[in-house]
This record gives sequence, C-alpha cells and structure tokens, in this order.
Amino acid sequence: TWSSQNFLQSNDCYHVAHYDPCDPSWPTLVLETFETIFKQIFKLFQNASDTDSEFLNTLFHCVTELIRTYSVYNDLSEVQLKTLILIIRTNIGNFGTQNHVFSCLKAIVSRKFLCADLYDLMEQVEDMMVTSISQSTRQVCSSIFIQFLLEYPLEEKRIT
Repeated sequence: TWSSQNFLQSNDCYHVAHYDPCDPSWPTLVLETFETIFKQIFKLFQNASDTDSEFLNTLFHCVTELIRTYSVYNDLSEVQLKTLILIIRTNIGNFGTQNHVFSCLKAIVSRKFLCADLYDLMEQVEDMMVTSISQSTRQVCSSIFIQFLLEYPLEEKRIT
C-alpha cells in the first residue's frame, strides 16, 4: 500500500528529505527526482476524473509547490509546460478546482515561463476577468492578467 512513510523511505526521497549541502550529487539528484515526480503527476492528471475535485486540487497543489520550490533548479521543459497549460485550460472553468488552478497559473506566470500556449490561456483568463459571475474569480483573473501584462513581452508579432 502507498503511504507517506513508504514514500519517504525510498532512496531519492530520503536524500531529498535529508539534504546535505556538501554532497556534490545533490543538484543531479534534485533534477532527476523533479523529473520523476512531474512525470508521475502528469500520469495522474491523465487518469483523473473531472468530477474528483479533491484529487485534482491535490495534484494542482503539488504542481504549484514544485514550480515555486524546485523549478529554480530546472525549468519545465516545453512539453511539460504545454501539457500543464492544457490541463489548466481544461480545468479553469471547473468551480471545484478553480482556486488551485489559479494558484498554479500564478506560479507559472511568476516564474516567467514563455510559451505561445500561455498567451492563448491568458486570453481565456482575460475573458473570465470580464464575464465571470463570481467576483472572486474576476479579482484573481485580473491579478494574474495584470502580472502577465507587466512581466511578459507583448509584441505585435505573435510568439510561436
């Protein structure tokens, strides 16, 4: 059975949990563990039911924390970023997961990942900022959209 105890006893997680700054293998270990965890989370997203909001929220929370904490060691690959943006786009209208989706999107925008799909997603956020019936959704969308406008390159020629 799966438990946090088993998780913490695996070699990679044991080393990550017991960080030794003098260990020269630390950056490599973090990158490998980061990649492995992201692959597993994407598989879980793929198998998750749209109606299981609690599970989806947990996955979004994990991704958000990984982006905020560990992506400083390694940026998301183009494929990972596009996949994550597609997952966000699919779930952004779901009221049960919306808060965690927006947190994940904030983390992406804060890290200044650059991808054409992110610009498309921001058009959807812009629409929600104006048309959502929920005041809190409009406020979060405006916050994310303003941060995007201030920190991302905006040119007439589209980023591809």
